[in-house]
Amino acid sequence: MPRSYRLPQDVGLFKKEVLQVSDDTLWVMKSNEHRGIRVHQLSQLDLQSTNSFVQQFIRHPLLISGRKFDVGLYVAITSVQPLRVYVYNEEVLLRFCAKDYDPFDAGNVESYVVGDDYTPTWKIPALQQFYNGQMLSHKQTLMTYLTNQGRNAHQVWDDMNKVVVMVMLQFESSLYKATKVFADVSHFFELVRFDFVIDSNLKVWLMEVNMSPNLSSAHFTANAVMYEQVQYVWLLWLPLIIFCRCCSICSV
Repeated sequence: MPRSYRLPQDVGLFKKEVLQVSDDTLWVMKSNEHRGIRVHQLSQLDLQSTNSFVQQFIRHPLLISGRKFDVGLYVAITSVQPLRVYVYNEEVLLRFCAKDYDPFDAGNVESYVVGDDYTPTWKIPALQQFYNGQMLSHKQTLMTYLTNQGRNAHQVWDDMNKVVVMVMLQFESSLYKATKVFADVSHFFELVRFDFVIDSNLKVWLMEVNMSPNLSSAHFTANAVMYEQVQYVWLLWLPLIIFCRCCSICSV
């Protein structure tokens, strides 16, 4: 996970740790409402900003057809004590930036920020033969592309699942405290989306966790089937990977 700091709470920590990072490091600064996202050099950061977030910028993302992209992994929390988390591994949300990444220009936000008008999978030239031609899913399309490039696609998904486990364990106590207002935390449901960026070395970076992610297909109607899968999988019990605090990782 890239270095991340909340402002103004983590200003002191940021000033202490940033000295260990090279001078050419770029930083993404955004509000808690995910608005005004932009890359800055260290000297350009407004550390007095309130309700903001600063995160180290990943300089060398994996590009497909010249576009940077992120991968959304859907996760359901169905119990807090004991902690029970399901990861939907049959499909993912792929979102590509609206503009080519290179040559990099910090002023060209659409080249490195995935906005509401992102480019969908079916419009990416290198993926069209798989998604449009072979009718593969978003995940299958990305895996097939990576495999054809001689890359270890399965390792990417393994790493993402490990990050989910790590994050859930890290925040288990905080989650329990936040839900103590409920009478029974053994019966609980929260759907979240873990958004990852993959770098050129296939290292996965968790950028953020979205609570109650948007599942509307109004903007891209072709995503309706994927969203339906995500919504109904918890009722139909399609293949999942489950992480239980009491039993490590097992299959359902």
